[in-house]
Amino acid sequence: MKIIKKVKHYLYYFGLKKNWTDENNQGFNYTKVDDDTTKEHLRYLKELIQTENERQNSIESKTSQLVGQCGLIFSLLGLFVPVYFDKFIDFSLAIKIVLLLPFLSSFLFYILAIIKAIENYNITKYRYISGSVQTVINRKTKDDFINSEINDLLLAIKINTQLNNKKGTNLLHAFRSFRFANVCIAILGLFIGSLMLFYRKPPDDNKLINRKIEKMESRLNLLDTNIIIVRKQILNINNQQQDTSKKMKRD
Repeated sequence: MKIIKKVKHYLYYFGLKKNWTDENNQGFNYTKVDDDTTKEHLRYLKELIQTENERQNSIESKTSQLVGQCGLIFSLLGLFVPVYFDKFIDFSLAIKIVLLLPFLSSFLFYILAIIKAIENYNITKYRYISGSVQTVINRKTKDDFINSEINDLLLAIKINTQLNNKKGTNLLHAFRSFRFANVCIAILGLFIGSLMLFYRKPPDDNKLINRKIEKMESRLNLLDTNIIIVRKQILNINNQQQDTSKKMKRD
């Protein structure tokens, strides 16, 4: 049971499972109290709708930044793979698995971060409410118009707040995936740095054989040169002996 709860927790944590419910979006029926109170209500509601508009712009700006950063990191990963592929191909299977796990994890979570972030770009799911021209056309008196304006603001604030909450939740899930992917990249960097400093690959059998052959060839070449030198020395000795024998005969 604990394992299932933890799995559910991480599914919610990374946004793989929905954790909100849509609220009822029925309209409001505002009743005017007096002029001063209505003016204060209207002022307060305009401040709230302005706050939600600023919140919407902030969420969309951060979403664009996150998607751009993920795209940049994907480009760097694309450069990383061919550069280090040849260096890692001769490693043992265990080392390849150790390097592959954080790399694949970071790749998958970067993709998940992009998926959760670009959900905020689906304009069909996020239909924000604003004022309507019908409020002006269908209201003949000042009081009716103010009541309709306040009702529109109440509905817009409620729906826009829900939509911003959903967008904010998507952005939070995308950020969590992005952060976890960065941790995986950091772990991968530590592994690679450790391998470069401490790991020494076992020598290849073919390379050992080639080295032995090269050593034997160098020894044979050295032996040939020594033989040539000895032959020359013997010839010199023979020539010297011949010369001395000739001199003795003359004498």
